[in-house]
Amino acid sequence: MFPFNLRGPEFLCFYLVFGTVVAVVLWQLRVRLEAGEVPDATMSKAKLLSNAYMLAYLRGGAKEAITVATVSLIDRGLLAAAGANLETSCGVDPESARRSLEQ
Repeated sequence: MFPFNLRGPEFLCFYLVFGTVVAVVLWQLRVRLEAGEVPDATMSKAKLLSNAYMLAYLRGGAKEAITVATVSLIDRGLLAAAGANLETSCGVDPESARRSLEQ
């Protein structure tokens, strides 16, 4: 029983059954592969910063990652904007930058 030798209704019936079997198998495979623990919705701040730097690098390369790191340092009070220049804030230890990109 080669399916290409079937005629009319037999051909349609075979491919309807075949298509249904393939769809069910793929659905079961997807359910099994996607089963598992849901990731934690609350990310730590360090992990969130790491993801921000990775996304910035993917978006615009090293220059964009440095820009995001600079904004993060200003936001955390480790850098201060003095006109067009950036300076280390008074009384802040330069070693308090968490990542090598920030240092």
